[in-house]
Amino acid sequence: MITFANGLAFGVLWGGLLSLVSAAAAVAFGISRVLGRGPVEAMVGKAGLESADRWFERWGHYAVLAARLVPIPSFDVVSFAAGLRRMGFWKFLGATTVGAAPATFIYAYLGGRAPQYVQVLQVAFGVVIAGAVVAAVVRRRRRDETVP
Repeated sequence: MITFANGLAFGVLWGGLLSLVSAAAAVAFGISRVLGRGPVEAMVGKAGLESADRWFERWGHYAVLAARLVPIPSFDVVSFAAGLRRMGFWKFLGATTVGAAPATFIYAYLGGRAPQYVQVLQVAFGVVIAGAVVAAVVRRRRRDETVP
């Protein structure tokens, strides 16, 4: 939502850049480095952190880049989890910037055009929400089938 608002208020380029260089990911990374796993787990939940751990096990050092390119994983959880791993800060920041840039500028563009395309945005948001609901239902059914 912030990226849409930045695109609306500042235009695609400046709104996108402002959103891209925001420090939220770096702050979450730093918090986890300072506080450690216990407090981070209390903040984001054990299930979320375990899910992020599996994501990192699957993707290795490309996990942050992959997570930023796919709009499903929580940016915050990935940032917190990355801070708990042996990933360097600059590698994390680079992967975050490269991975988040495409979606950030698309959202800023859509935000800048929002007054003209409200109906299109409503349909797009509806499709995203419906996809998330379907994914959650499928995931729950698979989990329920595997539990004896």
